[in-house]
Amino acid sequence: MEDWRLGDPSQDPLADHQPETIDCSVTSFRIESEQLEVETDLCNYAFVEFDLLQNVPKGTPADLLLLHTGLWAPEPASAHTALLIDGVIFWEQEVSIPASAEFFFYEGEFPIDASEGSSVQLHVHNHGANDWRLGYFRRIEEE
Repeated sequence: MEDWRLGDPSQDPLADHQPETIDCSVTSFRIESEQLEVETDLCNYAFVEFDLLQNVPKGTPADLLLLHTGLWAPEPASAHTALLIDGVIFWEQEVSIPASAEFFFYEGEFPIDASEGSSVQLHVHNHGANDWRLGYFRRIEEE
């Protein structure tokens, strides 16, 4: 979890989602209770990433847990979040605001052959001061 870093907005595969001005400092995301937390009051558009530490073939099963606290904004809005591997969507979700706290658990397969150093990217944007947390994203080991 400690290896997450701000991504380069010019390399963002979901650049068409970017607001006119991105205001997101490195202090807007951190490790909290062993989860990656993104605070949207400090980051109006999060594009963070880390590099895989091993090769992962296409079709390899993986799972993730993402959650948010109650979502609030001055007027009804929506939030969008996605997890991508080298720009290819592994999972995504759109949420209407306001919303109660919610957990998203997803199991799927790697959509591409990913080599060591491939980029795993987390995209989060919404209106209002809200907290999103990535609990984990992991390869499921076969028994």
